[in-house]
Amino acid sequence: MKELQLDLTVPTIQADSLSFRYPMATVPALKDVSFSLLPGEVMLVAGPSGGGKSTLIRLLNGLAYHHYHGQVLGSLMVLGKEHSSKTLSEISWQVASVFQNPESQFFGLNPRDEILLAWECRGLAKDKALALLEKWQETLKLSEFLLRPIASLSSGQKQKTILAESLALSPGLLILDEPSANLDPESTKDLASELKSLKETGISILIVDHHRRWLGDWVDKGLVLDKGRLMYFGPYAGLDDPVLREKYGLRPGHRGSNKPHSQASKKERKEENTVEAQKISFSYPKGSLLFKDLNLTLYPGEVTALTGQNGSGKTTLLKLLSGLIDPDSGSILFSGKALKKGQRLKNTSVAMQNADRQLVMSTVAQEIKAAYEKLCPKEIQRELERWNLGDLTQRHPQSLSGGERQRLALAAALSKKSQLLLLDEPTSGLDATNLALVAKAIKGASLTRPVYLITHDLDLLEMTGASIVALDELKAQNNTLAPQS
Repeated sequence: MKELQLDLTVPTIQADSLSFRYPMATVPALKDVSFSLLPGEVMLVAGPSGGGKSTLIRLLNGLAYHHYHGQVLGSLMVLGKEHSSKTLSEISWQVASVFQNPESQFFGLNPRDEILLAWECRGLAKDKALALLEKWQETLKLSEFLLRPIASLSSGQKQKTILAESLALSPGLLILDEPSANLDPESTKDLASELKSLKETGISILIVDHHRRWLGDWVDKGLVLDKGRLMYFGPYAGLDDPVLREKYGLRPGHRGSNKPHSQASKKERKEENTVEAQKISFSYPKGSLLFKDLNLTLYPGEVTALTGQNGSGKTTLLKLLSGLIDPDSGSILFSGKALKKGQRLKNTSVAMQNADRQLVMSTVAQEIKAAYEKLCPKEIQRELERWNLGDLTQRHPQSLSGGERQRLALAAALSKKSQLLLLDEPTSGLDATNLALVAKAIKGASLTRPVYLITHDLDLLEMTGASIVALDELKAQNNTLAPQS
């Protein structure tokens, strides 16, 4: 495998009056953006959903030139050479990307095959590849799921796999899109430590992330995009300016602790309309036992947030409660009545972590119309405006930004009149403004039904006043097995 030689005297990125317009779009997604990033610098790109962050990533990783084929104006120099003149293969040697949805990057059957395949395609010798694998499985704690089928992994485990695959290739530029969204606090801490070490080698790192608690003084620069325009470029500390934060929906920065704190419910619990898991045991085919005699009660009037390590079973429990899968033994009761899988599914609203799987219509308006019963066009428009999607009525859902797709899926889930609301990482791609919107909607929904929330988002936990349950502790209390990674 050829080694990329970095010239530390040349900017890693030099953008001058950079603009990009997608085919058939009437307005540019980026307009007159200028900034630079030096070797060994780390920069956070922030701003409202739909502001142009994903387009900037696509320009840097070459997809804008070689897949989307839009109109590019201005100049983008990466590692001293005009980026538009490079082949996609040449760009891939220089720039490594970890996408917001890691599932779109897999080719192997398990993490070990996936990682070794990527390195083999780069011409890495087998003995060196195995040595690197040993290092990175230790660094990112991959060992316990290295041979498990990719389809059975949690989102956080999938993200760790792609991180290991990309980080070990030592590119000149590393791009991370919402890297902390699916990681538990301990994994996020490990990621920050590894990025600091990579920075010292001269690799430049560009991070797109609404979550800022895990970022510290090792980040050098900040860049804010809104509606395709550059609103701020300067020192990272400048993102803490109250006016800037308020205007562009920036979340607060580092606050010390990156772990959730348990919060007891302040209201008297309602014993009617509860959802209960009674002595639930479950294991995946050819897998070890994940739950044994697990008990959990969800109460209306409460948001119950389950936290735990990646792979501990939070999403599996959501699937059991919703009727997507059945337990091996035990019962799931709605209002005291044990329901079968199909009955649970009928009485549950779900917003999964990957919104793409739930958006199936041709336009945004059709998604809302399908979710609501007997809604006229004016009412559909009002509902979309409530979710800050009013200008996107006729857009195809898959053409939206990650945050916009997430809000659309949430709007559809919350519209269903159900006995239970289940939300898996509902705010991973949301700025502060839309975070507040979602938190308010979740609190409103919890007044009439239990809400089961899976999240590592401390800002959301604070804003919803969630009752926090650590799944690892719940397993121990119910004499269940240790967490499965």
